[in-house]
This record gives sequence, structure tokens and C-alpha cells, in this order.
Amino acid sequence: MSRVLITGGAGMIGAAVARRLLADPAYDVRIADERNAPQWMREACEIRSADLRAPAQAQAAVKGCSQVIHVASFRAQDADLAAQAHTRIEYENALHNAVIRAALDRQVERFVYVSSPLVFERAELFPTPEEYLPRCPVALSPSGFSRLTGERYCRAAHTEHDFPFTICRPFATYGPGPAAAGEPGVSRAVAELIDGALAGGRRRRADDHADARRRRRRRDRRSAGFAGGAERGLQPRRLARAERRRDRTDRLAGVWPG
Repeated sequence: MSRVLITGGAGMIGAAVARRLLADPAYDVRIADERNAPQWMREACEIRSADLRAPAQAQAAVKGCSQVIHVASFRAQDADLAAQAHTRIEYENALHNAVIRAALDRQVERFVYVSSPLVFERAELFPTPEEYLPRCPVALSPSGFSRLTGERYCRAAHTEHDFPFTICRPFATYGPGPAAAGEPGVSRAVAELIDGALAGGRRRRADDHADARRRRRRRDRRSAGFAGGAERGLQPRRLARAERRRDRTDRLAGVWPG
């Protein structure tokens, strides 16, 4: 049986990986995370509460494992990631340094680093092939730069020590949990929807935004129409009828939502 260490295993991605490994009797799973693990994980996995930035704790977590899946990353304490840029870069630099050094010292058979597509955030070539990465402008966001740093650690360790690594960049992962205001994109939007649903709040639909745009468009158009009609001396009733005809024409033509 192979023992696999999942760093950051109590998080959304780590928990999904743990479930998949536990379904295969060939794997024994160890979780290393500062967060509290859910009950099912405590019953099925070996749990290590560890700050993996500390080299001694990283070494202890990796000891006895033949594979490492490195998911752990910085977790913002509030919604403003931009204000914690240095903290994030500092945290993840220490994290990658300690975990990859421990994996090297323990001579693991395979190291999987879960990175992010944000390493390509400044790409100028689309679609973006993997071989473009060395020429891609360096990521500037704290998230993208930190993830890219982890990838560089893996590649440097491979070049110097023949380190066996694989890089995985999950796209559009989402689930319940804090959604940082500094993180753009659909992942944050879906996370907010899930959080709202779990909290019992009204689930805002994409149609709501279309409805708002449609009402705004009608209001603006009517304001302009009435102003123009008043200048031409038209009666308000005739203006309203003309506006309804334009609305019906727009619907038939598929113009809505705006």
C-alpha cells in the first residue's frame, strides 16, 4: 500500500482528492493542514495538524510517504487579498521551500503540485500552449506569482536533483467557502452563490442581471423617446404605444436582454 500525503487536504480540492484516493484500496492517505478536518476525513485518514512552512514540520509530514500532492496555499484572513500581497508571497515561498525540500530529502516517488491557470494571466498568445510559459510575461497578481513560484521550485529541483514532479492547474474550481474580493471570475461568483444558498438566502440568478439591464434600457430609451416626442409635439399616449411596438419588435428580433 502506498501512503500519499495531501498538503492542505482539509480544503475543497484536497478533500476531493482524498475521497478519490480513499476509494482505491491501494492508497493510504495522510492529511497535513492547519484547518480542522471534517469528521469523515478524521475517520478515514491520518491527520497531521502542521504549519508546513516550518521545515521540521514539513519533514515530519512527508516522512513515510511515497507520494505527495501539494495543494496547500495561503488563505486570506479577510476578503481583501490585494492588501495582503506581501503576506501571501512570503507565506507561499516559505511553504514551497519547506515542502519541496522535505520531498527531496525523503526521496518521494512522485510529487504533484496543484498550481493555477493564473500563471498565464498575462499571456499574449491564445490558445496558450505549455511551451509558451517560459516566454509568457510573469504573473503580477499575488496569486499568480505565488503559484508560478511553486512551479519554478519544482522545475529547478528537477533540473538539479532529477526531482519527479507533475504540475496540475485546475480551471474554474469552485465550492463553498470564503470568496476573496480580489479574485475575479466565475469561480468567485459561483462560490458566492453556493454560500448564499447554504445560508438560506435568495439565490441570485444570472437572469436577474439581464432583467436589470432590460429595465435600465427601457427607462433610458423611454426618457429619450418622450423628450424627442415632446419636441415634435406628440401626445404621451401615442408615444407609449410606439414604445410598446418597439419592445415587441425587440423581443421578436432577439435583441433582449441588452
